[in-house]
Amino acid sequence: MARSEGAVSQERLLHYDALGWKLYRNNSGALLDKRGIPVRFGLGNVSREVNAVWKSPDYFGWRPRLITPDMVGDVIAQATGIDFKHEGWKPAPPTNRIAFAHEQAQRAFFDQLLADGGYGGFDAGQG
Repeated sequence: MARSEGAVSQERLLHYDALGWKLYRNNSGALLDKRGIPVRFGLGNVSREVNAVWKSPDYFGWRPRLITPDMVGDVIAQATGIDFKHEGWKPAPPTNRIAFAHEQAQRAFFDQLLADGGYGGFDAGQG
């Protein structure tokens, strides 16, 4: 039986912690305040329209990176985003419109993160 997303998350967080990575839960969504006004939360979750096409991962933080000698030898914190999936996860096919759209919005976030020098992606606990 495949392990759940929660089980994969717990195991992989221990793995990344052992590597010195700092990953923090990034809950994302919207709730109504006591006046009935929607309050959005989560990294980059500025509107329903943006969240439909650009969705931050479940965990965000940084990983230590040693800068090479040609870059003065400093260690920097590299922005890092990880979205854990259940064991055996495969990307949703376009016919599964809701899951496919969700994953495409997450991929858009990862694409931008990678293009800007960060690190990120999906992790289903294989490796």
